[in-house]
Amino acid sequence: MKIAIVGCGISGANTLKTIIDHKNFSENIHIDIFEKRNELGVGPAYEDDDMHKVLNTPVEHMNLNLENRDEFKNWLIEKYGKLPTVEGKIPRPIVGLYIKEKYKKYFAHKNVSIHQNEIVDVIKENDKFILKSKNESYGPYNEVFLSIGQSYYKDDYNLNEYENYVSNPYPLREKITNINKNDTLGIIGTGPSSIDIYRYLSKYFDYKKPLYFFTNSSFFALPEIKEYCPKNICSFDEAWISNHQDEDGFIKLDDFKETFDNDFKKACVDFYATYEYYKDNDIEVSRKALKSKDFNLEFCQSYALELWYVSTSLFNSLNGLEQLEFKKSYQTKIAYLMTKTPFITMENIFSDLDKGKIKIVKDTEDISYINGKFEITTKNKESFSTDKIFNAQGFEKDLSKAIKKDNLLENLYKNRLIDADLNDNINVTYPSYNPITTKYGQIKNLHINGMWTASVDISNNDLRSVLISSKDMANNFMNNLEN
Repeated sequence: MKIAIVGCGISGANTLKTIIDHKNFSENIHIDIFEKRNELGVGPAYEDDDMHKVLNTPVEHMNLNLENRDEFKNWLIEKYGKLPTVEGKIPRPIVGLYIKEKYKKYFAHKNVSIHQNEIVDVIKENDKFILKSKNESYGPYNEVFLSIGQSYYKDDYNLNEYENYVSNPYPLREKITNINKNDTLGIIGTGPSSIDIYRYLSKYFDYKKPLYFFTNSSFFALPEIKEYCPKNICSFDEAWISNHQDEDGFIKLDDFKETFDNDFKKACVDFYATYEYYKDNDIEVSRKALKSKDFNLEFCQSYALELWYVSTSLFNSLNGLEQLEFKKSYQTKIAYLMTKTPFITMENIFSDLDKGKIKIVKDTEDISYINGKFEITTKNKESFSTDKIFNAQGFEKDLSKAIKKDNLLENLYKNRLIDADLNDNINVTYPSYNPITTKYGQIKNLHINGMWTASVDISNNDLRSVLISSKDMANNFMNNLEN
């Protein structure tokens, strides 16, 4: 049997590991890995880069072994003698070293071949697949796993063609260079990538003029509070889901709500009131949360991290209508409160705001390039001008847009191997992650896992979720494999 895994970030590497570790793996299974980058297992998030590109997730939630909450911490202490932190957080390149070490033996397995090449097309030939790069063809393959992950950075203002516009800021040490101290600098966005850029600029460059953050929202993500919260605060796990499923595998949203509300009631925290208070986050709201070390916010942040271990399994146990209600009433709120800015980083941001070293420009409406400068206007008709802009808008998540720029997605769509769901994700089954199309129905020997499968994997940009979903996908395949 010949298997292809296209893309070898976390999802692809964990798919490989799961297949090889499975009891049904045999010497008759040969696996080709296709990865265009020269680093296996890490993807852009954890690639080799400057140490000021750091996590915003606690160490205990960064384990490749999800059963051992101390694995990564123990690895760090064994390797460095302590926790190597920047602004209280672990640098992402160090996570990359950990990932590469843990998956190394799987890449070196005698039944595995590595191809540093970009696959741009998948051709279905009867019940097998041919893979194509720009210059070569591979296959045929009995089974194909597309672990295609992140796409490309959005360019909502159509600035990619212009000089001094950095469309993708990573790797930081390669993309952020030649900064003139008298230049006016701008960053589009206030998400995690914008903070990476800010942190890097602050460390290595002496820019004299204020650094602008241009955003449609009001401020950065809420500050992380990590002070008083106890452990074991979330009642949801796989056993809870199993115990509440009916004979068809469904759970009732009311059962979820009852348990969820009871968990918060025990802690004397009102989840709904906390969300309402913080949903329109601004400078003063974040400043107050930081100063008071708000336990309500801390509990919500900690609870969300725990719940996310089973969020995909939980979501896929709800009926269709209750899935819609879950997204509306819970998922959006939980994800918002879970996304946070590291405590020390937020303190530095407030310090620089008070000194006038950075400025937040809300309600950005348009950015254009005129006579060698970027001209920014807001909905309130304010105007700003910068010499250089760094794009931190995040990855494109709209499939209808991505198929116009991403060769592989374009060809998959053209070949009718993928269809979009109601929210412009790729429509797949769970837990097999097979695409469902109007031409072929469920394509049982093709699997897609990663950013584009939010139709079933509602937290697919989180390390733990990627580990769980890729393991579920590979195990589902291997469990059904006849030796």
